[in-house]
Amino acid sequence: MASPFFIEGSTEENLIPPALEGTENVLNTCLKHHVKKVVLTSSTACVYVQYGKYPPEHVYTEEDWSCVEGIRSHSFWYALSKTLAEQKAWEMVKDTPMKLATMNPCLVIGPMLQPTLNTSCAAVLGYMNGSRAEIEATPKAIVDVRDVALAHIRGMEKGSYEGRTLLVGASFPWGDAQPWLADAVPECAENFPSVLQDPASLPPPEDWAMASPGKHTLYACSKAEKELGLVFTSAEDSIKTTAQDLKKWGHFTP
Repeated sequence: MASPFFIEGSTEENLIPPALEGTENVLNTCLKHHVKKVVLTSSTACVYVQYGKYPPEHVYTEEDWSCVEGIRSHSFWYALSKTLAEQKAWEMVKDTPMKLATMNPCLVIGPMLQPTLNTSCAAVLGYMNGSRAEIEATPKAIVDVRDVALAHIRGMEKGSYEGRTLLVGASFPWGDAQPWLADAVPECAENFPSVLQDPASLPPPEDWAMASPGKHTLYACSKAEKELGLVFTSAEDSIKTTAQDLKKWGHFTP
């Protein structure tokens, strides 16, 4: 049950109701027909959007929930939509026999099934076509779509599996992507920005949604690895595959 995912032009009205109503509609139907188990697509937007609540050395796990007060005060409506929707799901299945497993992936990249450009893969495209002028100073947490899909399948097939599942494949500096992109799509190599964003230009931690400015997101995905047997795809593989598909679908043209 994915929610609308876009940042520009987002409002409380165009993101919160679809996420909540969609979750309620599906789960009410499942409960009505005595479905035994639901695997719900959630997000790390429900986990690590903290606005300085935790220090940079905090390691995120399934126990963490995003700070609703901070999200609302900063008008980060996508994160609020995902957090409220997942909380609603847990509330609805409480005291019912239906099991719930939520999958909480971060920025999902990798091979694209669809020809249309999505928000996640657009982050990679910006480094390929020259539209991004600077290399982001803060590392990015990503996960491969193939790993996310497999987590959903195994989470459903393993009858006893339930609860939240943090899905983060890697946290890497965007500068590392330059040789990966050049190797995957050589025509884009000259478009990669040469200037690193000044860390001093970034907002203070209390105004920074996720990882502290300039710091890696620290996380533990032992539940996915041990209970679902996931071996996460490397950032290099994910970036390369994304770049090749962006070219295949015509989003990058030399």
